[in-house]
Amino acid sequence: MRFSKFSAKIALWLGAIVVIFSTALIVEPSDANAATISQTPQTGATTVDGSTLFTDVLITSGSSGGETFLATGGAGEASFNINNATGAIATTSQLAVGTYIVTGTDTDTSLDTGTWSYTLTVTPSTISQTPQTGATNVAGSASFEDQLVTTGSNLTESFTATGGTGESSFNVGTTGVIITTGQQAAGVYTVTGTDTDTQGDTGTWSYTLTVTSPSSGPPPPPSATTLVQTSSTTGAATTDNSASFTAGPITVSHATGTVTFFTTSSSPALSVSAQGNIITTGPLAVGNYSVSGTDSDPSSDTGTWLFSLTVNTSITVKFVANGGQGTMALETKTLATALSPNVFTWSKHVFDDWNTAVDGSGASYANGADYSFTVSTTLYAQWTATTHVVPSHKVTFDANGGTGSMKTETKNVLASLTTSSFTRKGFQFVNWNTAANGLGTSYDNGGAYKFNKSTTLYAQWRAAAVFSVKFHANGGTGSMKTETKKSAAPLTLNKFTRTGFKFIKWSTTGNGLSGFDYANGQSFNFKASLTLYAQWSAVKAPPVPPAIDAVVSLSPFGVKSSALSTGLESQITALANEIQTNHDTKISLTGYSGDLTTANATNESDWAASLKLSQQRAFAVEEYLKLQLARLGITGYTISAVGNAAALPPSANATAADQARNRKVVAKIA
Repeated sequence: MRFSKFSAKIALWLGAIVVIFSTALIVEPSDANAATISQTPQTGATTVDGSTLFTDVLITSGSSGGETFLATGGAGEASFNINNATGAIATTSQLAVGTYIVTGTDTDTSLDTGTWSYTLTVTPSTISQTPQTGATNVAGSASFEDQLVTTGSNLTESFTATGGTGESSFNVGTTGVIITTGQQAAGVYTVTGTDTDTQGDTGTWSYTLTVTSPSSGPPPPPSATTLVQTSSTTGAATTDNSASFTAGPITVSHATGTVTFFTTSSSPALSVSAQGNIITTGPLAVGNYSVSGTDSDPSSDTGTWLFSLTVNTSITVKFVANGGQGTMALETKTLATALSPNVFTWSKHVFDDWNTAVDGSGASYANGADYSFTVSTTLYAQWTATTHVVPSHKVTFDANGGTGSMKTETKNVLASLTTSSFTRKGFQFVNWNTAANGLGTSYDNGGAYKFNKSTTLYAQWRAAAVFSVKFHANGGTGSMKTETKKSAAPLTLNKFTRTGFKFIKWSTTGNGLSGFDYANGQSFNFKASLTLYAQWSAVKAPPVPPAIDAVVSLSPFGVKSSALSTGLESQITALANEIQTNHDTKISLTGYSGDLTTANATNESDWAASLKLSQQRAFAVEEYLKLQLARLGITGYTISAVGNAAALPPSANATAADQARNRKVVAKIA
């Protein structure tokens, strides 16, 4: 800054010469430029699991206070929310393995400016497994099946077998179903492998099957394992909504079949059903309420569970348009969470943020920022007049293999995405992703999107689990196909039979004492695979009357023939029915030829031929009678068959009619 020289102005006024001296202070612009805000590019690291709630703060130097941050680009810009006022940076959802970069500019109240960048590296989380074991016998090893169980995976998990002393004895499906390749000898078989999910998490697994003798009878039940609670052990409600609070069902890992929950430490405020659903018994006052118990599955696996409910006073946030147009519902929460995205609009104005004061002099909150929900408040939309129209951007929804339609969503502010209405047979919707293969940026169903650029979101699907029920005759006979379903359905009706027994039910154990029972045709939820063993009850046989003696003649045979005619077969069938009715167990058959007469009875060759023919007739009747007795299910009898060459008597065979009457087999039953 410098002063100018004095200057003189001479004015002529009414003939007088007046000399006026004046000074002027002229301020020239400073030669110095605005300061530059600097930042050493920041980096962060987390795992897939940790990426869901990852937070950090942008750090710069050289600002004069009141710094404002703005995200402008970067390969991972959509994966972050930036608090414009504080520089707080947070992920928008769980991220897959990879590197995510966001860049931007910053300005302070002195108009100093700078640029910043942030790089987040997401590494795999570890998928874990407690080494699994199974047991069966030689007979059961031909159709043994189990399901690999792990924890810590995200989205769809794939399994691969890589080794083990018994690798060739198993087929391992990509979904973790493990099946033997055929009947195995008694011994121990181990298979190991790796697993990975669509988010890039990895892990290892192992499975050991013990095959024991004997080679017949139902396989022994698997050894019991501990059920581990996987669902949340805590919940929150307000005094306003506590009466309608629900949670559950409680979920556990390592279970086989339907899990049943028992309450051992109850609370008058909470009720837990056998299926693990949790409800309150009515309106609750502010406080903490706990309930706990045990659980078990049909394979006798057991565990413990617990649940605690915290009831707070209702905390609400009211949103006021403050000059804008539109409506926003009250937001009521009990725990810290993100504020509802702004949906108010105002022509020729840009939404800045929220403030607890109408004039913006109170506490400020960025659009979608977290709020503690420890005190109720009213937030007023803050606006800046502008002639610049903020461009709108579109989000297009792609079914990605599913069916249905969804309208394109167009906005120019942070807003909630439309909830998915797509469906896909045999699959469950997981979330949205900017890449069809799920390796891009993920967004929750109904999650927030900044609409700062247009994109296409692809529905991500997880195959619905398929479970099967195997049926074991358990001493009976017959065959039944394995029943495979994706949802609840009636069990296949029993087709097994067992002589002297009647079918009464199915059980998850061979002895029917320690397992869970299912009625014939009962509905099963197909949320796990299992084997059901037929349970039998001995049928009390009616009193057996004493055998009735009888003598039956089977005739006539053809001349010099032992072949059975149709008429003879009918007579033998009638004899079998009589044996069944009389409960006979001793049968003697004597065959006759009827070819000997008084004239040739003393001829040795004629007598030998007649004897041989009579024996052949007795044997023919014996073989056909055995078939008929087997058809009737008759066992436990004895049968003898002999021949007698002599006629009854030889003198009775004088005519052809007499000889025909004596070409026969006589059966005696007792």
